[in-house]
Amino acid sequence: MDSPEPPLAKPVMQLPYADLPARHGIIFQRGEGRCMIAVPVPFWHQLFFAGSSGMILAFFVHPLVGLFLVLVVCGIALSRLWPNKPMVFELTPTELSIDNAVPGTPQTFVRYDRAAVYDVKYVAHSNRIVIHAHGHQMLELYPSSDKKVLEWIAETLRAELWPPTSPRS
Repeated sequence: MDSPEPPLAKPVMQLPYADLPARHGIIFQRGEGRCMIAVPVPFWHQLFFAGSSGMILAFFVHPLVGLFLVLVVCGIALSRLWPNKPMVFELTPTELSIDNAVPGTPQTFVRYDRAAVYDVKYVAHSNRIVIHAHGHQMLELYPSSDKKVLEWIAETLRAELWPPTSPRS
């Protein structure tokens, strides 16, 4: 006689709210030929920015806090390099725009004609998303430190830029 299948051997249904964008706080909206992906600044960056200003006040409270002077200077320098705003990818029927693309440089907003974009991919060895467009230099983006998030963003942008064609009957 066959033994009954154990109850834990059944496939587990993944809840719709537990997908990758929801787990990482990514806002993803799609509709009417448009797509928007907003990748938030990691929480540890936000804590670092808040903590660096608190260390400055500590100098007035305790004289040994002078050892933290180096940390404060480094914190201020790094806070100017790291993004304080989310990176936002917006795809419309005519263009692909990226806000807060390269923090700390004048190139914080990038816009491409949709027809000019010919490749969007995740590059594993550099842990970056790379965008190629005709008439533009290659753009490397680092919106997250998580490899799965970067892969998801690249795959989603590719799927939205070049949707699969339906087979003709």
